[in-house]
Amino acid sequence: MTSAYGKGFDYSSLYKFVRFYKAFPNILDSVSPKLNGLLSWTHYRILLQVSDDNARTWYAKEASENTSSRDMP
Repeated sequence: MTSAYGKGFDYSSLYKFVRFYKAFPNILDSVSPKLNGLLSWTHYRILLQVSDDNARTWYAKEASENTSSRDMP
């Protein structure tokens, strides 16, 4: 897909997109930094590394309330 659509469509990125969709299926436009309460793609990439659903929800809430930094608590 990289040759057809450009950078960002390699196997690794597509794998992360699918994991993101499975972990956060109710998010409509999650990577737009202009929307309040939603996190950046970098935040979500970090959150995808958390395997426990409850912990991931807690970290997402904390990050959402402190979006000025990408550092996780």
